[in-house]
Amino acid sequence: MNVVHVPYRDVNAAMMGAVSGTVQMFVGVSTTAKAQIVSGTVRGLAVTTAERSTLLPDLPTMVESGYPTFVMPGWGGFLAPAHTPTEIVRKLNREIARALLKPDVQQRLLAVGMETPPDYAPAEVAEFVRADVARWTQLVEAVGLEKLRDGAQ
Repeated sequence: MNVVHVPYRDVNAAMMGAVSGTVQMFVGVSTTAKAQIVSGTVRGLAVTTAERSTLLPDLPTMVESGYPTFVMPGWGGFLAPAHTPTEIVRKLNREIARALLKPDVQQRLLAVGMETPPDYAPAEVAEFVRADVARWTQLVEAVGLEKLRDGAQ
């Protein structure tokens, strides 16, 4: 398919472009898309995560939709400066993991469109970030996008 990228100032404006029919498709996040999907103003097609979303369980994954290598999850995380002492990193990791086990924290995350993340050790987080950078680099190269250099836009 031939897709033209239409840059929007923010995710809400992009969603309104899809709702109004200005654009025919939008790849967004559950926090923006869920209300519009539930209300019927847009039609959800698939999620880009490896597993179905707790927030949008009726939507298939891209893998289920016939794209076996299309797994591009959005994520957020806690990162520390490179030279943070190991014992501090471990303590922060333990405390964050402990907080994420609390049902009220999980409910607050869901309320803002975030699912409880996996319990990764610091080394697993580093590997996840490396794999994500590699995944996005592969996509950029596959579609022939030029990388920005020296602040070029």
